[in-house]
Amino acid sequence: MEQLPTVSAVQAEPIWFNLAATVDKTVDLIRVASEAGSDLIAFPETWVPGYPIFLWAGDPQLRQQQLAAYMRQAISVTGPELIRIAEAARRHHILVSVSFAERQGQTLYIAQALIERDGTMAHMRRKLIMAFGRERTIFASGSIDGLRVIDTSIGRLGGLICSEHTRPRLRHELLRQGEQIHIAAWPSFALLPDVARLSAGVNMLLTQQYAAEGGNYVVAPTMVISESTQARMRTEGISASEVKVGGGHARIFSPLGEVLGAPLAPSAEGLVTASVDFDELRPIFDRDPLGVGMNKWR
Repeated sequence: MEQLPTVSAVQAEPIWFNLAATVDKTVDLIRVASEAGSDLIAFPETWVPGYPIFLWAGDPQLRQQQLAAYMRQAISVTGPELIRIAEAARRHHILVSVSFAERQGQTLYIAQALIERDGTMAHMRRKLIMAFGRERTIFASGSIDGLRVIDTSIGRLGGLICSEHTRPRLRHELLRQGEQIHIAAWPSFALLPDVARLSAGVNMLLTQQYAAEGGNYVVAPTMVISESTQARMRTEGISASEVKVGGGHARIFSPLGEVLGAPLAPSAEGLVTASVDFDELRPIFDRDPLGVGMNKWR
C-alpha cells in the first residue's frame, strides 16, 4: 500500500527579532519534522524574525526605533538565510512552507515561500491584504500574480496569510486552481486577547471553514509567547492585558472540517502532525462556476 503523505504545522516561539537565531531554530525544526516522518512542514506568519507585536502594543514613542531594528533582522531574498533553509529542506528531503518579513531596499513585505524537497524555490508570494491599519504602516502589499497553486512532490499546494482568509475572492482563486493542501499561516493569538476579531476562536473558525468550503486539507501553524518573552515585553511598556502568555493554536483540518492530529496546549511548543489522503478530497467546489478568474476582479 502506498504511504500517505504526512504534514506538520509548527506551534513554536521564534527567537524574537533575532534573524540568525530564528533561522537556526527553523533548521532544527525542519530536522525534527523530517525525522518524525513528515513530508511537509509549515511555519507561522512572519516566523522569521517574529511578528512585530510592537505595532499593536507598548510605547508608541519607541516604534520608530523598534521598526529600524526589525528591518535589520528581516530576510533579504538574496541573503544567506533562505539558502540555509533551502539547504535544510534538501538535506532532510522535506517540503518547507515558511513565512518571513522580507526586506527589499527600504521596503518590507510579509512573504510566504514554498521550498521543494530538493531545495529549489517552488514559489514565493507576498501578503496582499493587510486588514488592519497597523500592518499597513510598515508593510507593503504584494502582487496578485503571486496567488497561485503549485504542483509539488506531494500534491497541489497553495497558501494565504492571516487576514487574507477573510477575503472570499482570494479563497475562491486558490480553490478554483485545484488546491489540495492549503497553508494558513497565522501569528500568535496572544496579542490583544480581549479583541474577539484577533482571537484563536474566530480565526480558527475561518480556517476550518476554508477546509469545509473547499473540501481540501488545511495546515495552520501558529506562534507561542512564553512567560519569559512576556516579562521582557513589559520592559518595553507592553502589559499583560495587551499580550498574554501562550497564543498557540496550530491545527490541521480535513476536507470535512475535522480536526486532525493532536492539538497542543496554547503555551506548548511542538508539531501538530497528520496524514493526508487525497481520496478524501471532496469535489464539491465548482472551481470556476462563472468562467471567471482573478483577472476579472482586478
